[in-house]
Amino acid sequence: MSLNARPAQVHAMKMHHYSGFLLILATPALANAGVIDSILEDQVTTVFIAVIVIAALLLHKKFDRFSAAHGGEILTTIGILGCFLGIALALSNFDTHDVSKSVPKLLEGVKTAFWVSVSGVIGALSIKLRDRLFGVSQ
Repeated sequence: MSLNARPAQVHAMKMHHYSGFLLILATPALANAGVIDSILEDQVTTVFIAVIVIAALLLHKKFDRFSAAHGGEILTTIGILGCFLGIALALSNFDTHDVSKSVPKLLEGVKTAFWVSVSGVIGALSIKLRDRLFGVSQ
C-alpha cells in the first residue's frame, strides 16, 4: 500500500482483503465436506455459479452507486433464472411411467436450482454487506 494512497483507494484495498479472507475461511470447510465436488458435478450448475461469481467480482471491483443499488438485484436475478432452468430441466427428464428412475434426475435438477439460488443470494448479500460496512467511495 502506497503512502500516497487516497482514502478511497485504502478503503478498496481493505475491502478486497476482507472479501478474500472470508472466501479463504469458507472454502476449506466446504471442500472437506465434499460439498464443492458435489455441486460442480453438473455443468449447468457450474456455469451459473461461475457467472454469478464473475458478476459479483466485477461488481465488487468497480464498486460504485450502480453496484450498490443494483448489484444485489442482478445477482439474485441470475440465481432465480438458474433456479427456474434447473427445475425446468428436472421436469423435462421426468417420466411419469417410470418414477423410480426419474427421481434421481429430478433431484439433480432440484440440486441445481438450490445451489444456483444460494449462490445468487450470497453474492447479493456480499454487495449489501459491503455497502453497509464501507459505503460507496466517492
